Amino acid sequence: MCRFPPLGRGAVGGVGSNPRTQGQPTPLPLPGGERLSGLASVIYLILIPKSRNLMSKTVLYVHIWQKWRLLFRLLPWAVLFVVAKVGVHLLHWEVWTFDSLTGTLFAAATFILAFMLSGTLRDYQASLYMPIELANVVEAIADANQLAAAAHPDYDPISLTTALSCLTQNLLAWLEQQAAITPVEQSLEQLNIHFAHVLAFGDIPVISRIQGEQAKLRLLIRRIRLIRDTDFLRPAYALLEIFLIGAVITLLLVSSNRFEQNLVVSTLLFIAFAYLLRMIRDLDNPFQYSDDSFLDADLSALREVKAHLAKQQKIVNESSGQHSAN
Repeated sequence: MCRFPPLGRGAVGGVGSNPRTQGQPTPLPLPGGERLSGLASVIYLILIPKSRNLMSKTVLYVHIWQKWRLLFRLLPWAVLFVVAKVGVHLLHWEVWTFDSLTGTLFAAATFILAFMLSGTLRDYQASLYMPIELANVVEAIADANQLAAAAHPDYDPISLTTALSCLTQNLLAWLEQQAAITPVEQSLEQLNIHFAHVLAFGDIPVISRIQGEQAKLRLLIRRIRLIRDTDFLRPAYALLEIFLIGAVITLLLVSSNRFEQNLVVSTLLFIAFAYLLRMIRDLDNPFQYSDDSFLDADLSALREVKAHLAKQQKIVNESSGQHSAN
């Protein structure tokens, strides 16, 4: 039977509660101890979602930068567009009037943007799980290695653990540092030598399991390599860029009765088009890991597996050293 805690002091309807404060929103606590209420808390929640779970102001600043980085990088282009728009207005080059054909051009550019964004988002969501699957495969092989060591006291699991740690390190270097894939392929081939040591003890089920995981590992690596090294949407980018260039030129040349309103709307449309184009290009390849990319797949799972294997290797070395001393 569930037991609910009693109402304490200051709780709604409890002892010591203030009827004047009942029904009022609780001030939002900040990581530094300050509190925000009213409109300030609403703005805070909009700009920094889930900020109450962050532990320091440094993390908050990093979170803000990651969220608004793309927009900040587009600001120089927006300023350049504003200067060009003002120059065209002062030179009386605004020869275009907004009509149905202009609306059709903007609608076509928006449709192509939405079409490409939907396709890249679907592939991006599938790519996000690939590093996690890589980490799970390596952990499965490591678990099978420990199972073989527990079943056969004469089997030494340290060699396969070292090989898996080297493979994980090579995978991280290949993904993060754009290193060659040759060390990764060599590490995969060297796993067969360590699998043969397990096979010498006649443990067929373990061998079948780790070979199946090895096949999954090869498939995932080839899929990541195909996604990163192949540009599937190059013809679509050509069509999209043609329409976006036409839309930007139209925004520069279109005129209206109020120039200030025309300038604000045109600048916002330019920022939206440039933002979506840049985001689609980054979504198309989530394995770039460069300073220009901001939507890369998370590799924290692989780093955790690498640290776990290193810790496991250290424990085995220490235990073997103690047995040798005895």
